[in-house]
Amino acid sequence: NIHPALLPAFPGTDGYGDTFAHGCRFGGITVHFVDEGEDTGPIIAQAIYPIWPEDTLEVVRRRGLELEYTLYSQCIQWMAQGDLQLESGEDGRPHVRILDPEYPKFIEQLTQQAFAR
Repeated sequence: NIHPALLPAFPGTDGYGDTFAHGCRFGGITVHFVDEGEDTGPIIAQAIYPIWPEDTLEVVRRRGLELEYTLYSQCIQWMAQGDLQLESGEDGRPHVRILDPEYPKFIEQLTQQAFAR
């Protein structure tokens, strides 16, 4: 599943609106597995983007959607390649480990693109 906010903040259906309404300086998206809760499944990956003082809600949504397409596609590719490993964390909750050695570079490039003005 893809969520339009940085979980665990702002679960539900209006992640972009909640992020904007709370005056956040950064927005983000989360790709996560689905469990029985509302947006509580193990997080696969997240990406962030800036929210500048002059931004409108529509600008925030557009920035988020641009990241959604890229990150979601990459997560599907990792899943298909077997590069996602579900593990039990120290807190007993399931966590996802991304095995692709290029993961840090991918996230760094995605972040740089999001912050380019």
